[in-house]
Amino acid sequence: MAKRKLSVFIDESGDLGEYNEVTEFYVISFVFHDQSNDISNQIEKLTNSMKEYSTEAFAIHTEPLIRREEMYTDMLPEDRRNIFTKLFFFSMATNIRFKAFVFSKKHFKNPDVLLKHINRGIFDYFYSMKDFFSKYDEVVVYYDNGQLPIKYTVQTIFSLLFDNFEMRKVLPVDYKLF
Repeated sequence: MAKRKLSVFIDESGDLGEYNEVTEFYVISFVFHDQSNDISNQIEKLTNSMKEYSTEAFAIHTEPLIRREEMYTDMLPEDRRNIFTKLFFFSMATNIRFKAFVFSKKHFKNPDVLLKHINRGIFDYFYSMKDFFSKYDEVVVYYDNGQLPIKYTVQTIFSLLFDNFEMRKVLPVDYKLF
């Protein structure tokens, strides 16, 4: 029987600092791809459909897309909306799972309390999903290590709950759910 491998991609939005109106929320997302589910056709279709917006292949980052920043600065609103639609249909066409944690920073008296709730939320979720993760012979976690407290949280929780995980540093622009 072939070994089962799960890829876990992590990205966060916001910062762990004090509440302010610019960074009101802190979001951390996990995308789970069972490597036995080939999604190369869906990735190719998405990549090809994005060529009308750029001559280069690129990763789609939703924060600058929403805020009309970086490569999306001069893009028309309907083009940005079309990209969101493409992402939606891509996620519906693939057999991937995801979990997002959203924290409104105004509800936490300081960054330490926020981080405590992030840690607890992530731990509780992964603990409740132990049976799901135990089906895999290997779990590879991809994270850009953008925020060290999150890196340490993920390493600690996965170390406590799973024997079969490996953590790899990677930049989001370098992958499309490999």
